[in-house]
Order: sequence, then C-alpha cells, then structure tokens
Amino acid sequence: MGNGGTVDRKYVWSQTLSEVTITIPLPSKLRAKDVVVDMGKNKLKVALKTDLKNLIVDDALTNTIILDDSFWTIEDGDKLVLQLTKLSQMEWWDAVCKNDPKIDTKPTSPRIPT
Repeated sequence: MGNGGTVDRKYVWSQTLSEVTITIPLPSKLRAKDVVVDMGKNKLKVALKTDLKNLIVDDALTNTIILDDSFWTIEDGDKLVLQLTKLSQMEWWDAVCKNDPKIDTKPTSPRIPT
C-alpha cells in the first residue's frame, strides 16, 4: 500500500513505508548526461543542463534518506525517476520537499504490532 501526491508543474510522487518514488516529466529523448541531479541525505536539486538557472527542484527534503541506497534513472527518454530510500521506514511522508503541498497521511498510518 502506498500514497503520494502531485507538485504542480514539477513532479508526481508516491511512497511505501520504505521508499519514495518521484517521477519528473522531461522533454523527449533526453539522456542522463542532459540532467543534473544532486541528492543529499536532506536535500534535492534537479535541473536540465540546458537550463541551469531554472531548477526543477531545489529544496530540503521533509525527512532524511539513505543516500547510498537511493538512485535515479531516465525512463523512456522523457521521465526522470528518483527512488529515495527512507531512513525511518515506519512513517509516511506528508510531502517530499519542505515547500511542497502536504498530503493527509492519517488514513495510511502504519500499524505497529503490539
């Protein structure tokens, strides 16, 4: 089970308790060398090399990720997909980045066995 949201004109995201997946639409036929992705354990920056002044994402993450287990790829030449592994794998994120719109995570709160 997962949940997520949309950040208008930027990306769509979804999550499980252990991972966040971000899908960013790109112009057609781009390759990895055409994008800049700077992931930190608490930040994310994404831009096209042809337009470095207008970053697609440049914000602090709402929670910490495991950088060594997180990665990105370009799919079908027109989608940048980032797979972020959560440090805390027993909580839902209410947003990917601090300045993103928040979602309601209460209906999907994890049940911890007693």
